[in-house]
Amino acid sequence: MGNFAPKSVKQLLISQFLPGFIFLWTSLLINAVQLLLIPLRWIGYVDLQRTINGKLTYLHWILVPAYAQWWADISVNLYVRTRDLKYLGKEKAVVILNHKSQLDWITLWTVGNSFGVMENIKALAKQSLLFAPVIGPAFWLNEYILLKRNFSSDKDTLSNSVKNYSAFQYNFWLILFCEGTRFTPEKHKLSTEFARQKGLKPLKHHLMPRTKGFVSVVSGLRKAVPAIYDMSVCFGGNKNPTLSDLLKGISIRADVYLRRIPMEEVPEDSEKCSEFVHTTYQEKDDLCEYYAQNDKFPTTDKSGSDEVLVKQITRTSRALFFMIVWTAVFAAPGLYLTLKIVFGGSVIMYVVTLTTIALFFLLYWLMIGLGTAQSTYSFMNVVSLDEQTLKRNVPLMFASKVLGTISALPTLLL
Repeated sequence: MGNFAPKSVKQLLISQFLPGFIFLWTSLLINAVQLLLIPLRWIGYVDLQRTINGKLTYLHWILVPAYAQWWADISVNLYVRTRDLKYLGKEKAVVILNHKSQLDWITLWTVGNSFGVMENIKALAKQSLLFAPVIGPAFWLNEYILLKRNFSSDKDTLSNSVKNYSAFQYNFWLILFCEGTRFTPEKHKLSTEFARQKGLKPLKHHLMPRTKGFVSVVSGLRKAVPAIYDMSVCFGGNKNPTLSDLLKGISIRADVYLRRIPMEEVPEDSEKCSEFVHTTYQEKDDLCEYYAQNDKFPTTDKSGSDEVLVKQITRTSRALFFMIVWTAVFAAPGLYLTLKIVFGGSVIMYVVTLTTIALFFLLYWLMIGLGTAQSTYSFMNVVSLDEQTLKRNVPLMFASKVLGTISALPTLLL
């Protein structure tokens, strides 16, 4: 699908930098406008503010599926039961998603865009992301639930956020990564050890899920949200592609299996609801094992009574349109000013321009680095830390914190 530019062009560093450059500048513009809309909430126009905010979010985040499908060489296939397809995009849902690749999010946004809910995708995310350059303020402005990953201190935040979501007038997908962190062999080893300590069956393709967040969310949204979407993402050839692979135009096939579970099938009792999460992850693990063996998901559900459709998520002309518009708005003037300064400006302007370009390169690589699986993993009293990885990332972590704090200042002040 990704034939918008030759692969040889995508291999160039400047070509890989361009999507990030456009995404960063678009984010700064959109986030600035969204900040100006916040007073609408103070005077009682909450629904109006959220509606406009969602449209602005779409104008920014449409770049994700646009670059994934028009610029990069990625194809996305959705496996969905016949009886479930009619609900997609027409209801609110809590989505349980596995977390194995840098491209999980991009795949999800691409599917969400296909069903018209991308502008209203929400998620539970770690609070430290608030200080991530560009992404942090965007998450805050879009009412993501930002947690410290300590249930005792997160309890009130979860309760208030869920109460807030239950009042939303529009359809949304609330994403939960019950594993709590991205899958790595090191984390999986610790997860397996924990499962055995607790007398649970270890998972092969997932980390053991943390259930308290799910139980709290479902308890608060039970009356407002009609279904749980159990989504599993796997990549062709059992690969683990990165954002860098995507930008280089390397061919990637993402397959998504979506199973709709009516909310009434989720137990109300906390302990039984927790067991439901573990059962669901065992089923997800079986699905991923089937995929590992066959390079595809099954086309009948586990009961064998319902057909599973394979729907290709096609790229849209609207996404292409906005990609071209934002590129014209930011790339063309930026290139013109840079060339004018380099070839005809003063020494001071020359230094300022090069410094600005260097900062954007740093921001860009920091954003890519945010999607890299970390070596830190904790589950109850099981903790692991790869000291060499931590030492290697200290400069980037420090730079990210400084730049992220600067970009997050408006949200912190509000």
